[in-house]
Amino acid sequence: MTEREIIETIAESFARSPLQQNGLFASDAEILELGGCRLAVTVDDYSAEDRLAADDPALLGWNLVTATVSDLLAVGAEPRFLLNSLVTTPAMDGPYLRALAAGMQEALAACGATMAGGDIGTGAAWRFTGVALGDFRAGQVPLSRILPPGAGAGAVMVTGAFGDGNLAAATGGPAPRFELRLAESAALAGLAAPAACIDTSDGLASALETLCGLHADLRIEIDPAAVPYAPGVIDAAAAMRVPPEVFLMGSAGEYELLALIPDGAITAVERAGLRRVGTFTTGAQPGLHFMREARFVPLPKLPDPREVASFELYCANLIELAQSVFGSRGRR
Repeated sequence: MTEREIIETIAESFARSPLQQNGLFASDAEILELGGCRLAVTVDDYSAEDRLAADDPALLGWNLVTATVSDLLAVGAEPRFLLNSLVTTPAMDGPYLRALAAGMQEALAACGATMAGGDIGTGAAWRFTGVALGDFRAGQVPLSRILPPGAGAGAVMVTGAFGDGNLAAATGGPAPRFELRLAESAALAGLAAPAACIDTSDGLASALETLCGLHADLRIEIDPAAVPYAPGVIDAAAAMRVPPEVFLMGSAGEYELLALIPDGAITAVERAGLRRVGTFTTGAQPGLHFMREARFVPLPKLPDPREVASFELYCANLIELAQSVFGSRGRR
């Protein structure tokens, strides 16, 4: 079963509160109205399966917090509290745990949040579950993955650079340091014309695929030449003799923000540092398309790492897909 099918199957058994303001899959965090206060809540689980390198404990701590609160930023909320459940291993001694906690505290302080508590366990492999809570600025409407009625057309815009998360996962190289997109989230939340927003926790192409799956009439056109690649990704792709676009399609994300910005609001988010990588329209010929040789071609369904026998086979499937769309070495 796909992740979406698993969630839908489980959700069938639960009553949904009238105080919950988002629909299933409609936003990165759950939006709750309690006593006149609107809250954003999210939970995420991380382990070696996510290929977050654990050899640098301070970096791992920073990345775990940043990745957890990214869902709050994608709905425009301000992070306030984090709770966690941490499974440690015998190799995680006192110095390691102090460095891990210091990295977590650095990220919490950077986003104005505090650790409210948690639970500790031990096991053969490490695991971290983070629960983040945030609230909204006065009068703000939470950001959603769903375009507002009448959005029509506009730009696909992103924060940051891409590809280093998947490069590190594929090669076992140094993990990237995820960025906290606080100012960019605030800029998106302050738009007069609401934007659709999602984070790239599962990679850029997966986020785009999700947005298309939520809108029956949405067409997204991406120019890979406009996508900002992280340092080293283009050179690594050339050395590996693969299209650089393959590093946009894997499921190891960068936790950047991706937004569909209606015409008329684009300049405001450009000032906040977001970069245009494509366009969207609603109506004819929906789906996700990437430019190749001056024309846009549809991107086939991305492979699901949960549906293959090994990570190596998953990587091979990604390379085959990228080569089928962009050629043996892509555009660069």
